[in-house]
Amino acid sequence: MGIYTNFALKFSIDKSHQDYDHILSVLAHIAGIDYREPAAIPDHSFFSTLRWDIMARSGRSFINNQDDMSWVNIMLIGEFKNYDGEIDLFIDWISPYLCNDLFGYSKYEDSKFIVPYFVESAE
Repeated sequence: MGIYTNFALKFSIDKSHQDYDHILSVLAHIAGIDYREPAAIPDHSFFSTLRWDIMARSGRSFINNQDDMSWVNIMLIGEFKNYDGEIDLFIDWISPYLCNDLFGYSKYEDSKFIVPYFVESAE
């Protein structure tokens, strides 16, 4: 059956970024908000892992995209088999697009330790 890792990551993406629409469609697919695969898959090693597209499909993720804000808030929450290091690879992929700091955690089912995540935005 395998051992699962649960995680939560909170971050924001600037709507003025030139790739915003594409990034948002990829995130919506990862979160299970839109099950259609994006037209183009980004060129990053995260997308060559087996579970990149299901890591946050537990039904608890959300994308808060309000018209009156210049950014979109995203919370990815999931439980999956993180055997290929998908969480770290995801953070590596999304980091250049952050407009606020990313923070979160992960916890491997068989461990009593929590792994914290904090990435400062480049802005």
